[in-house]
Amino acid sequence: MKLGAKLWAQCLGVILLMSASATAAFGLQHNLRFVDQAGTPIADVVVRATYTATPPAIGGGPIELKSDADGRLTVSHPCALASGSCCSLVSPVSYQVIGKLGYQFNGSGSVGCGLGSSDFTFIGTGQEYPKLAVVSAANFRAPLASQMIVAAFGLNLATTTEIAANIPLPTTLANRRVLFRNLDGVETAAPLLFVSPNQINFLVPAQGVNRLPTIIVRDLNNQIVSVTFPTIELVAPGIFTANADGQGVPAAVIVRARADGSQAYEPVAQFDQTARRYVPVTLDLGVESDVIVLALFGTGWRTPPPATTVAVKIAGIECPVEYAGPQPTSEGLDQLNVRLPRALIGKGDVIVEVQFNSTKANSVQLKIK
Repeated sequence: MKLGAKLWAQCLGVILLMSASATAAFGLQHNLRFVDQAGTPIADVVVRATYTATPPAIGGGPIELKSDADGRLTVSHPCALASGSCCSLVSPVSYQVIGKLGYQFNGSGSVGCGLGSSDFTFIGTGQEYPKLAVVSAANFRAPLASQMIVAAFGLNLATTTEIAANIPLPTTLANRRVLFRNLDGVETAAPLLFVSPNQINFLVPAQGVNRLPTIIVRDLNNQIVSVTFPTIELVAPGIFTANADGQGVPAAVIVRARADGSQAYEPVAQFDQTARRYVPVTLDLGVESDVIVLALFGTGWRTPPPATTVAVKIAGIECPVEYAGPQPTSEGLDQLNVRLPRALIGKGDVIVEVQFNSTKANSVQLKIK
């Protein structure tokens, strides 16, 4: 059931900020920094910014920002200095420190459209929770996507191992729950696939784009076991691979449709006893009347935004995409059907490149006769 190698967990502070207030009627941006009493940076602190635009087409908000590894983030006015009349077009940007799990804040401010910038430091104290490392279960990359299959890694996540046995998927396994908490404090339980002491696999509940939730692992006594603070996108494509490492030959099949109306499913991978790995099968595209479709399986493209362009290149050759969406029988699993053109004949070892708008999936490998 495991979908990848163990990642070492780190610790992330959960603090209670003591001071913080920033108000300025002028200044093009506010540079905020979050540190503890020893001056150590605090990452993943969320700030919500809003403004009123005239005309409304300019934008508004709210916009959610998150401090980086150095505890820094910048709240900027949306108009450039060169616009001259920016204050007549857009109101000052009001912001409020939302924080993260365990925080209490009074921090807020207002960014005008004048010259210069202001720096503010927020100092706090608190406790630390073990950090959960979360990635796509297909290619072991961040960010996550709505309704994606996730592999989460940490230490002492559970005391036993349990695999989901039924559909719909449970929200409790091995006496553990995974909860997605939004910025308003509302928690949603994630469907669970697998729970063990060092790894949990689950599905991301349906989320909006660019959301900044807190993921919490809790025991049945509601005690926190581990936390993390990911970004959720609408699309973050990852292709499953036969060796379960995000590389090499994909977890896929080809469908061969013949002129007589018959269809056959054929593998794209075979196990090499010497290498102890799956390697590509040499694919024969057959006679000219055969139609060959490659079915790739992955996760992270279930809810693409409208007008999403899906592009697939194999050996640099553009291939027609016939379907990109949910795999119909498995929760969280997505499918991409691609027709293999005869221009690929004789190409040998080839790279398959998949892209949703500007977002690329992990590249995989095939072999074509």
